[in-house]
Amino acid sequence: MDSYLIRIYRRSRDEPENLVGVVENIDTGQQHSFNSLTGMCQAVSATDPNRKDPPGKVKPLRSRKPGKGA
Repeated sequence: MDSYLIRIYRRSRDEPENLVGVVENIDTGQQHSFNSLTGMCQAVSATDPNRKDPPGKVKPLRSRKPGKGA
């Protein structure tokens, strides 16, 4: 079974199909951005569960190291 994390950063109240975010395959770390409901579905379909480093991969977000910065 594939597992995905879907982050939605923006969405329109008037047009719910207008949303912006990222789909991440939990097993591989692949990330694909989207800017519509259709794009979100395509981003889920575009993640290949057997491939670790796909072309056009969105770089993972860096986590802050403890004690660094504010």
